Amino acid sequence: MSKTAIIIPARYGSSRLEGKPLIEVNGKPIIQWVYEKAQQAKLADMIIVATDDERIFNAVKAFGGGVEMTSVNHKCGSDRIREVAERHPEISYIVNLQGDEPLIKPESIDSVARNVQEDDNADISTLIRVLTDEEEINNPNLVKCVVDNNG
Repeated sequence: MSKTAIIIPARYGSSRLEGKPLIEVNGKPIIQWVYEKAQQAKLADMIIVATDDERIFNAVKAFGGGVEMTSVNHKCGSDRIREVAERHPEISYIVNLQGDEPLIKPESIDSVARNVQEDDNADISTLIRVLTDEEEINNPNLVKCVVDNNG
């Protein structure tokens, strides 16, 4: 049976804001807010935080979340996702949910899940938006995604 997984890559070491996933907002670490938004989505069968840091691992375990340790040698979150996905042959579809998006709407997560479930050519999906502001386009701290004509 095919399963859809939300995998949340989260790392402690960040050049812009170290420890961001564990920063508390209204009494909870950011990673918990993100995880709870993922739980509110309806189209995923499993949620896993992928991290290389024991502090994040322990924080996720403390609130009852699913979490797996990954290699410290990964260059990006997609590498962490791949490592976790390779451990779970039951996963057919992956939603890549960033660990620093506590305000994401569960409906947006479901939209991404639906897209990957309905497109036979897609194995993984990430929520994106079109950038039109020149400042955003040139901001090296804003992640960009290049897509083909099919989106």
